[in-house]
Amino acid sequence: MAEWQTRQLAEIFQKQGLQAAPSQVWQGIRLVPLIDPQPVADLRLFRHKTKAELGIVSVEDDLAYYAYLPHSYILNWTPAGDPEALSGTQMQKQGGVKDAGKRDGKRWKAAPVMQFERMAKKLDAQHLRFLPQHLGIEGYLHQFFNAPGIDWRDTYRRSAISEGLLPREACVLSGYALEGLETALRIFEMHPGQVGLLVFVADALAMICLYPHPSDYAFLHRSLIGDLFAELFWYYSRLDYAVQPLKSEGKSQAQNWQELKAELQALRGGIAQFQTWMAAGLLEMPIETQAVQDLGPYQLLRFVSQLAPNQTQEGHMGELILSQSGKCVYFKSCRLSESQIQTAWLLQNLEKQLWHLGNTAQTLNLSYDQLVLKLLKCDLGRLLKPQIIDQVLKREREKQK
Repeated sequence: MAEWQTRQLAEIFQKQGLQAAPSQVWQGIRLVPLIDPQPVADLRLFRHKTKAELGIVSVEDDLAYYAYLPHSYILNWTPAGDPEALSGTQMQKQGGVKDAGKRDGKRWKAAPVMQFERMAKKLDAQHLRFLPQHLGIEGYLHQFFNAPGIDWRDTYRRSAISEGLLPREACVLSGYALEGLETALRIFEMHPGQVGLLVFVADALAMICLYPHPSDYAFLHRSLIGDLFAELFWYYSRLDYAVQPLKSEGKSQAQNWQELKAELQALRGGIAQFQTWMAAGLLEMPIETQAVQDLGPYQLLRFVSQLAPNQTQEGHMGELILSQSGKCVYFKSCRLSESQIQTAWLLQNLEKQLWHLGNTAQTLNLSYDQLVLKLLKCDLGRLLKPQIIDQVLKREREKQK
């Protein structure tokens, strides 16, 4: 498996030439269109709707990934770089599967299960099928939820040493769970040349999506409701908070059409700059990337942003496709919750300190007991032997007497 590498996402997006159009708002949802004046023509993407929304993916010989998988993406590219209109790019409405069971969009009483061989699989020389966002989620689980590298048998359970954290879990919700998102996508007015979208919930960045070509985006726009979002946006979407459109202050000083046009362009530029600043929690952070598949002149990678558990830094995961020149032609992110960031950060530091609790606590400026309590709070107590936990909890009770 390829090594993880650090990249600066800001440098990648600076090569894009992307323009952020004025946002459109509905209740607590803000959607910011992304426009590419020069989209690529030799890479196209379309949606392949699965026959069942529950899926099992084989990621390793003895490891399977279970998830909500409403669709996969199919990529097509031309080795010579020639433009291509891909047959089948247009989304076709399909009927439901017989005996799919009763469901209300959130819960299944009974449902078929789809099996996938891998997260990303080449279908032939010019086609690749991959599972959007799940590449990033599986990368997050694979990078952080590993078995201790040293057999500290006085500290860790035998099962943790031999198997690591199983099952590895990440809780995310589909867009159907977010209040107002389905309506916001339905009434959204698309722009000419639009290839992507910034999705904000209560003005917090929830997702960035970017597709290779405006035609791809036009056909995939409504399918964003099936994408994945952090659990915190379920709460954010239900806040008594209606986002406001961005407006200029003061009156126009234009004396003629030329001056009015210049003022309008300056206003749009200011709005675009501000909306990009709103996404700085992802765009200006370093990310760790891992190559998944070469696609002729392109490369598919998954990423996890660098983690630090504080109230100002965000955590995101997802996947992207880069051209040989470094241009990002596909990007889709999913935000991590605070608890997911904290969990991954603790596991990352344990691994750096060779899973020695005392050394890890010292590095993090914590006491031994404080570190154990943090592990318990993040549901990582299943790593530790029961006597370790009992001793720490006993000392905590004695402090409170």
